[in-house]
Amino acid sequence: MEPVDGMRDLGAKNVFYVPFGYHMDIEEYSQDTKGIAKTGISIEDWQETGADRINKSISIAKLFPDTTDRLIFDDFFNEPSHCGGWTEYSIDNIKATREHLHRSGYELWVVLYQGQIEKYDNSRLKEYLDEFDGVSFWFWNEPSVKQYLSFTSKFFNLTEGKKRMIGCYLWNFGPAVDANPKLVRYQLDSNLALIRAGDIEGIILHNNSLGAFNMPAYKEAKDWVAAHGDEEV
Repeated sequence: MEPVDGMRDLGAKNVFYVPFGYHMDIEEYSQDTKGIAKTGISIEDWQETGADRINKSISIAKLFPDTTDRLIFDDFFNEPSHCGGWTEYSIDNIKATREHLHRSGYELWVVLYQGQIEKYDNSRLKEYLDEFDGVSFWFWNEPSVKQYLSFTSKFFNLTEGKKRMIGCYLWNFGPAVDANPKLVRYQLDSNLALIRAGDIEGIILHNNSLGAFNMPAYKEAKDWVAAHGDEEV
C-alpha cells in the first residue's frame, strides 16, 4: 500500500514522507496528491551520497509545492541516525537551518521519543527542542494509561510554546507484537481532548503499510477516524 493510499484508507488528510534512509519513489508519489491537505518531508540525503541533507530535502519538498509546509528531522535524538542525529548538528546549526527553512517557506520540526526523555539529560534536550518550530512525540513501546499521562506531561514541559503533534503507532514496535486496540483508542481519545484544549495541533497515525494486514489496532484507528476525522475544532 503506497503512502497516499494508506492516508486515504485511514481517512487522514495529511501525510509525512519518511524513507528512513531507504529508497522511496518520491517523484512518482508527487504525481498523486489527491486528498492531501498538507505534506511533511523528512530531512535526510534521500539516497544521494554526499548530498547536503537540508537542501536536498528542500528540493524534495518542492515536488509538493501546494501542500508542503514543514520538514522534519526523524530520529534526530537517536544514534546512529539516517538524518545525521544531534551529534552532527550544533544548536547554532539547528538555528541556522530553521532560519534557512523559514526563508524557503517551511517550518522545522523534530521527532522526540518517550525513551529519549528517560535516557538523556532533559535540560540538554530542551536546548535543542527550543530551536524547532514543532515537535512530534512518540511511544516506541505502547504506553499504559499511566505511562501515557506521565510522559505526555513531561513532553509538554519540554516543549512549552512549540507546535506539537502526538504520534500513535498501530503496531507495537518495541516488543514487535500487535498493538492493543483498546490502548490505541485510549491514545486517540486522549489526543483528541488535547487538540480540543489547544495543547496539540494533531495526531500522526503510523503507518500506511499496516492497512494491508487486517490488524485489529489498524481497524480500531480507522473506525476512530471515521467517527471523529471531520470534527471541527
